[in-house]
Amino acid sequence: MRTPSLGYASVVASSDGHEPGSARHAQLAQTLPATPGEVAVAVAPSAALLHYRVLEKIGEGGMGAVFKAEDQKLGRIVAIKRVSRGEGEPQVARARLLREARAASALNHPNIVVVHAIEEANDDAFLVMEYLEGETLAARIASGPLDPARVIAIGAELADALACAHAAGLVHRDVKPANVIITRRGTAKILDFGVARHTAGEALALTAQSAIVGTVPYMSPEQLHGKALDGRSDVFALGSLLFEAATGRRAFPAEDLATLVQQITSPEPPPPRTLAPGVPSALEAIILRALAKEAARRFGAAEMAHALRALAGGTGSFERASALPSSSSVAVLPFLDLSAARDQEYLCDGIAEEILNALTQVDGLRVAARSTSFQFKATSGADARTAGTRLGVDSVLEGSVRKAGDRLRVTVQLVDVAGGTQRWSHRFDGSAADIFAIQDEIAATAARLLRGVLSASTENALRRPVTTPEAYEHFLRGRQLLRTHGTTSLGLAQRELERAIALDPSYAPAYAVLAQVHAFMVDWHGGGKAGEDAAERASAKAVALAPELAETHLARGAVFALRRDFPAAERAYREAIARNAQSYDAHYHYARLSFQLGKHDQAIALYARAAELQTEDFQCLLLSAMPLRRLDREAEAEAAERDGVRRAERYLELDPRNLRALVLGAGALARLRERASALEWCGRAVAAAADGKDVSLTYNVACVYAQLGEKDAALRLLEQNVVLGFGKRDWLEHDPDLDPLRDDPRFQAILAGLP
Repeated sequence: MRTPSLGYASVVASSDGHEPGSARHAQLAQTLPATPGEVAVAVAPSAALLHYRVLEKIGEGGMGAVFKAEDQKLGRIVAIKRVSRGEGEPQVARARLLREARAASALNHPNIVVVHAIEEANDDAFLVMEYLEGETLAARIASGPLDPARVIAIGAELADALACAHAAGLVHRDVKPANVIITRRGTAKILDFGVARHTAGEALALTAQSAIVGTVPYMSPEQLHGKALDGRSDVFALGSLLFEAATGRRAFPAEDLATLVQQITSPEPPPPRTLAPGVPSALEAIILRALAKEAARRFGAAEMAHALRALAGGTGSFERASALPSSSSVAVLPFLDLSAARDQEYLCDGIAEEILNALTQVDGLRVAARSTSFQFKATSGADARTAGTRLGVDSVLEGSVRKAGDRLRVTVQLVDVAGGTQRWSHRFDGSAADIFAIQDEIAATAARLLRGVLSASTENALRRPVTTPEAYEHFLRGRQLLRTHGTTSLGLAQRELERAIALDPSYAPAYAVLAQVHAFMVDWHGGGKAGEDAAERASAKAVALAPELAETHLARGAVFALRRDFPAAERAYREAIARNAQSYDAHYHYARLSFQLGKHDQAIALYARAAELQTEDFQCLLLSAMPLRRLDREAEAEAAERDGVRRAERYLELDPRNLRALVLGAGALARLRERASALEWCGRAVAAAADGKDVSLTYNVACVYAQLGEKDAALRLLEQNVVLGFGKRDWLEHDPDLDPLRDDPRFQAILAGLP
C-alpha cells in the first residue's frame, strides 16, 4: 500500500482541520500524474539530481509536493520533498525546508522520519527522506476508531519520539494525525519538523515570535495565546491525537475558529469513554492528563511514554496501577526550622504533615507519601526540583517556620518541577493560634492551583480540626514519637497525647493517635487487657468527636482488628475509605485484614488501589505476593515481588537505613531464590535496627534469617526482642517462618520467657 500523503506540509493558523491526508487532499491526489515521465517533468530535476529517478507523485501540501523516487547511487527508494515554486515567499519556504532537514537529521529515533540529504538545483530545494510504505494516521482514523491496544502502542511510540526531540531542545509545534505515518509494519513515525522551535529561543521556523503556528484543533492553550512553549505543548497535541484515535472524533470538534478556541481554552473535553465505551479507564486517565489546560498538570513526554508502555505491557493489576498517572501530583517536603534555637522540628514536620494529609482529600491529586517526601529535609541540600524529579511528581510544596515566643512566621512556595518555576509563594505572619488558619490556607491554595475550582465538599474536607496552641504542640510531639515504635518512645508518646487531651478534651486527632499507641503496645509489647481497653476508649472517643475524619475510623478499625472483632473492623475500614477515597493507609490496612481473613481477591484489589495512590510504595507489591500465591497465581506473585524489590531499591537510595524496605525486600529476595542478596539486605537491616529498637521489624528480619537457614542470627534477634519487651507469644508459636527453629533449645527458652 503506497502512502497517499506524507503530510509534510504544515498548516499555519488553520482552523478547518483539513490538513494534508484529509479527504480534501485525497481528492487532489487523484488528479496527480500517473507516469514517471510526467512526474519527472513536474519535479524538473537538474543535473545535480540525475541520480534520483522519480517514480510517482505521492502527496502535495502548502509547502510543496512529495515524490517517490529511486536513489540510483545507493539503490534505495526514497521520498523527495520539493519546495513549491508558486507565489508567496519562496526564500522563507526554502529556509524552512533547510531548518526542517537540520532539525530532523539531528534526531536519531526509530519513530522519527529519517532525513538522508538536502539537495539544491537551480531555484529548487529538495529534501530527501526515507520512503515509508503505509498511510497517515489521519487516513487510518477516517475509517473509524482504533483498537485501544493500537492507540496505546502508537501513543507510546510517539511520546518516546517527542521525548527524544524535547531532550534535544526541540518543540515540534504541529503534532497531528496527518503528520504521523503508520508504516506497513505498524510502526508510527512523526513527520514534518518544518515549524519546530528550539526551547532556548532559536526559531527553527521562520515565523514571527507572536505568530500562531500549527494546526488549531491540536494546539495547546498556551500555543493559541502565543506564549512561550516547551515540550508539554506537544504533549497536549499528542493527547488530542490519541483522543481522536480512540474515539474517532476530535477532542475539540468545532468548525468555526471562535468556538474552537473557546473549546481548547475553557471547558474540559468530554471523557473519551462517553464517546467510545470500550476505551479503558486507564487510557482515558492518561489522555485527560495530557489534555490538562495548565501545562504544569501534564506529563512530560518521557513520563507519558512510560505510562503508556507500562499500561500496554504490565503484569497483573499492580504494574498497571503503578503506571496510572493522576491528573496532577505533588510532594510536601518537611518545612525548614528557622527558629533561633532550631528546636521546632516537631512543629515544622507537623505543619507539613497536616498539609499533606489535607491534600490527600483532593480527588485526582496524587500526594507523595510522607515516608518518601520527608527524606528530603530542607537541610539536605536537595532543591525542590531535584526532590520532585526523584519523587516523580509535578509540583513540590516546601516552606520554613520561624517561631519566637508566641509569634509565628511560615513561608511557603509551590514549585513546578518540569520548569523549575515558582507557581506561588507567600509569607504568613501571626500568633501560634493562627497556625490552623495558615495550614488551611496553604492546603486550599495549593489544591486550587493544582486542580482548579474545588467543590464545596472538598473545600470543607481540606480544613483540619482546631485546638489550642498548647494542646497542638503536645499532639505533634506525641505523633512524632509514635513513629519510632520503641517501648520508651511509645511511653513518651502516650504521655504527650494525654497532655494534649487534658488541655483540650474535644480534640479528636489526639484520641485517634493515642488509640494507635495503645494498640501498638498491646500488639507488640504485651500491653494486656488494660492496654486493649485504653485503645478501645480512645478510638471510640475519636469517632464520636469527629466522625467526618477518615483517621478516626482508621484507628477504630485497628482496635477492632486487635480485639478480633473482624466484621466491625471491616466496617470501620470501609467507612475510612468512604470518608477519604484517597487514603493510602485505609486501603493498606484493609488489605492486610482481608488477607488475614482469607479474602484474597479483596486483598489483592485493595493492595492494587493502595499502590495506585502511592506509586512509589513498595510494601503493597511485596505483600500482595502472599494472597496471589494463595490463589496459585505464582507468576503474578513473582512479578509483583520483583517489581517491589526494584521499588524498594529506589526507596533505599533516599533512605539507605529504612528497615521496612530492607526487611520486606530481603524476604522477597529469599522467596525469589536470590540468597546472597537476601542475606546482604538482612545484614543491612540488622545494622539499621541496632539503635531503632523496632521489635516488629526485627522480628521480620529474624523470620527471613530462619527461612534462609541462618538459625543463630534469627535466634539472636528474637532474644534481643524479648529483652526489648516483645510480647507476641502466639506469633512465635504459630508463625510457619519460624518452623526451622522449633527444636532448638534457645527457641524453647525464648518461649518460656514470654507471658
